[in-house]
This record gives sequence, structure tokens and C-alpha cells, in this order.
Amino acid sequence: MRRALGLALLVACSTAAAQPAPSSEWPARVQPAARAALAALGDSARAVGLPLAPLYDKAAEGVLKGADDARIVAAVRKLVGELGTARGVLGAGASADALVAGAAALRLGVDRDALRRVAEAHAAHGGAQPLAVPLGAVADLVSRGAPPDVAVGAVRRLAARGVPAADYVALTAAVDREILAGVAPEAAVTRAADALGRRRP
Repeated sequence: MRRALGLALLVACSTAAAQPAPSSEWPARVQPAARAALAALGDSARAVGLPLAPLYDKAAEGVLKGADDARIVAAVRKLVGELGTARGVLGAGASADALVAGAAALRLGVDRDALRRVAEAHAAHGGAQPLAVPLGAVADLVSRGAPPDVAVGAVRRLAARGVPAADYVALTAAVDREILAGVAPEAAVTRAADALGRRRP
């Protein structure tokens, strides 16, 4: 989980040209009944304006991990709900990447109001990067064991200064170094955020 979220943040910080193309269809290695169920979920998501690429990717991930068809369908159904919840928090104009990052943060225990505050801080201070970047940073920090409120506080501090995307990557990298050195995740986030703040007032 940690590696997947870290990679998601790095992708969000990359240019669009550098990003791999997302999946555009359901995997062929599911049985017809499961494929029909997935197609129905996709139709439902499309009807309410949710992005389909994350659903295709989730199904493909299940196939790669050897999950059975029932688990793949259940995982995709759950993701549809999570993306819908994230959009309810972030608004209809949120990008697919922001919805995916927001859904990941919510799944990890970040509450809706906290997620909304991150989005508001980003919007208010003219963030120089997509909303997916600070949201992905929140999810990354929580996945490393930081309490959600500590992760949200650290990211909001960055968002309030309108920092570039590289600073969010620097934050999570610094937290990793602190944790490897034996520092507890909560203290690691606080120390890394403080150090970054001193570098960029």
C-alpha cells in the first residue's frame, strides 16, 4: 500500500506526457458474468460523471494479484463508492487524479472535513500543482503510520504557502528517512514539516 501511494504521488507530480496511459477497458481474463457486472458498474459510474480509468486499473490490479472474479467485482464496486464520496467532498470539478487521491485518503481514515480543508487551503493559495498532489501527500503520510490529523496539518501548512509539487515529494521522502532512523511516524511528520518550513518560509 505504501509503495503504491508513494508512486501515485510521484505520478501526480510528473508532467502529463511522462505519465503512463491508463487502462481503457476491463481485463479480458474475467469470466463473462463478472465482465457483465463490471460493465454495469462502469455504466453507473459514467452516468454520474465518475472517471472510469481508476476502475479499469483496479480490475486489472485484481487480475495481476490472482484475485477471483467475485473479489475483483467487489473491489471495483467499493472504489465506485469511494470515488463518489471523494467527489462529494471535493466537488464536481475535481479531476480524476484528485478523486483517486481523495478516495485513498478517506479509505485510510482521513475524515471528510479534513480532506475538504486541504482542498480549500490549496485553492485559496493558488497551488502551483494539481489538487491530487497535496491529497496524495496526505494519503502517503497516513499510510506511513502518521495520525490523519498530523498528516493533514503538515500538508495544509505546505498548501497555505503555495509550495511547488517537489516540496510534497520532499516531505514524504524526509518522513521516510526519519522513520528508517527509528523516529515514530507522528514525530517524523512533524520534524520533516518543520525542517521544510525553515527551508522555505
